[in-house]
Amino acid sequence: MDALIVRLPSLTRLDHWGSYTPDTLVTLASYLEWRGFDVGILDLYGHPEVQAASPDLTPEGKAEILARLVSDAVREEAPRLLGFTSLSSGDAWASVSAAALLKQTYPELPIVLGGYFPTCNSREILGACPAIDAVVVGEGEIPTAEILQRLGDGLPPFSESVPSLCFRQGGHVVSTPRSDPFDLNSTPPLDFGLLKNLQSYTTLVYHTSRNCLWRCSYCTESSMGTRYRAKPFEIVRQDLLRYKTLNASSRVWLSDPILSTTDRRTEQMCETLSEVGISYLFGARVDALSPALVPTLKSSGCYGIFFGLESASFDTLLRMNKLRPADFDCYQRYLYGAEELAKACGRSSVQMLVGLMLGYPGDTPEDLMLTFEFVRRMRAAYIESVPEGGSGAAFLPEWFYVDLPRESAAWRAQGFFARKGMELTGEGLFGEHRVKKASSTLDQKKVAVFAKAFGLLNWAAAHTGAQTRPEEETVSAVSQ
Repeated sequence: MDALIVRLPSLTRLDHWGSYTPDTLVTLASYLEWRGFDVGILDLYGHPEVQAASPDLTPEGKAEILARLVSDAVREEAPRLLGFTSLSSGDAWASVSAAALLKQTYPELPIVLGGYFPTCNSREILGACPAIDAVVVGEGEIPTAEILQRLGDGLPPFSESVPSLCFRQGGHVVSTPRSDPFDLNSTPPLDFGLLKNLQSYTTLVYHTSRNCLWRCSYCTESSMGTRYRAKPFEIVRQDLLRYKTLNASSRVWLSDPILSTTDRRTEQMCETLSEVGISYLFGARVDALSPALVPTLKSSGCYGIFFGLESASFDTLLRMNKLRPADFDCYQRYLYGAEELAKACGRSSVQMLVGLMLGYPGDTPEDLMLTFEFVRRMRAAYIESVPEGGSGAAFLPEWFYVDLPRESAAWRAQGFFARKGMELTGEGLFGEHRVKKASSTLDQKKVAVFAKAFGLLNWAAAHTGAQTRPEEETVSAVSQ
């Protein structure tokens, strides 16, 4: 085998992604296979032994389990190259820990790390983790194919002629220029047969585009260094039809950073998805999706939309760089769009999931209260719009404690936020860096009170079995 590419779960928590297909691995492996290389995928998120591991097991104990499972696959497949993909610090830590153990048995096997976290921390990783031989920076198709070609030609795998690469050479770390953005118009068909136990996945994760036009300060998308590009609709249609044939019971999570940049493309996407006949969920900004398109989305198979509202505070949205332009008129349009989308989703009985960051750097209790009151208003607008007997209707606030990825603009501005009283948990390269105190007046204890209150705002149509929550419960939760 030319290459074995691996996805590992985080060492710091048990992730739920075991039932979600590893989109980046399938995309990369399909391209390499199309180029003529023999490639395998090892996805350990849903592995029974990993799932059965005790929650009390130390990170080192988890790493030993993961390394042993990878070692078994390496012994069986004998790859020329071993690659790990990593989204965050937690799974990057798992990858480098497993690599360190694997190098003891396979010292000559080249090990490469790629993904969002490695892209922004390539030099630090190579300095701290001798078992990692190179880091692919940004999109992986072109540099990985170049590495495999060199191995096939009997050349050293890492060279200054390989684009988008960071590696050691002569005692120094060398970074090569990035390759041009990968051409999505020539994307080969995805080979879902590369996934073992395909029927165990309940959700297909699929990207119809790459990168984003926005540059929110907490997001890592801009670290990939590419412009927004979309796949041709025919490629999307063929990929989804192929997967549906293999796993008809699975739903689809369209995991684009932004699904569409125009109403026309959204309409065309709906036409494509209607032809496929799938049930899908996607994410959107409240200021980037027209409420008038919600019925069309519903008729094409959309059962839910995740909206990254994040906050309803003007000050917080400015700190997040979510308002463009950064003025009050833009803020009012942002809130108006969110409320109108709540009504539109209610009328069409589309589940509305509202993402909220509680305790963003610089936040105060007043910022969270503004958000809480606005989400209550959205909830009321949604419920009032649901038709009688609206099957599948649900309003679901989803709150998140805030982590500061090292690759984000907010991380780089931590000195500024520290002057406002912000404190972070976690240290070191692979720490989670969770916001312990957002400001001098907002700590995790107060954030937890708001989190409970937001949880009480969950609502679903009565016949689905969910219980509605009286408004007075949510008010008392944050006023105590």
